[in-house]
Formats: sequence, C-alpha cells, structure tokens
Amino acid sequence: MENYVYFNGRKLRYGYTTGSSATAATKAALILLLGKVEKIEEVEIDVPAGKRIKIGIKSFEKDEGLCDGDCCERWGR
Repeated sequence: MENYVYFNGRKLRYGYTTGSSATAATKAALILLLGKVEKIEEVEIDVPAGKRIKIGIKSFEKDEGLCDGDCCERWGR
C-alpha cells in the first residue's frame, strides 16, 4: 500500500526514507549493544525537517556468535 500527500498540486509519496529507517535500526542496535535495555519497540530520531519521529522496531535480538560466513557469501566476498 502506498501513501501519498498532495503538495502544491503534486502527488508525493509519504513515509519513512531509507535513511530514517537505517538511522532507527542503528540507534536500536547501539542501545542493545551498550546494554541499555533488554527489549525495544520504537526509537525516536531527528529528521532534517527539524522534527522528532518515532519508528517502530520489528525485531530486536542479540546474537553472541560471530559471523558464520553466510553474511559474507551474500555480498560475494
């Protein structure tokens, strides 16, 4: 489902950017790695428009193991 907003007569897509999603994921990962919380459902980030938004975190878990090689195979290394 695509969401749109009209601005100055133009139909524009509406939603989170890739950068906002990546920032939220990074913030959640850092909070986990620093041991601040056991579970997190959402994080707040600042966006260039000068607002703070909340983005939900779909899954959140810490794996104590190292890379098993699968992550490298996906990137052709």
